[in-house]
Amino acid sequence: MAKPKSLPVICVAERGSAQNLPASHAAWAKANGFAGQRGRLLALPTAEGAVGGYLFGTGPDTNRPKLITGLASAALEPRHLPARRRTR
Repeated sequence: MAKPKSLPVICVAERGSAQNLPASHAAWAKANGFAGQRGRLLALPTAEGAVGGYLFGTGPDTNRPKLITGLASAALEPRHLPARRRTR
């Protein structure tokens, strides 16, 4: 069985610095209304139209939960997560 490909998850603060993203990612985020909203996950397309990674909104800097990135894993569809092997 082939090992699943890892995809990057880029954390972005609310009203954060989209200018630090590649131009294509920043344009995609803007077109989809993504502004770093807490818990929001936006798939980033590759040139071929596949999913190449994700932007994850961490919300405002104030009162941000320490484990905010746990929301990213909860937002991913199960098919994007590696299958767990059952052990007996």
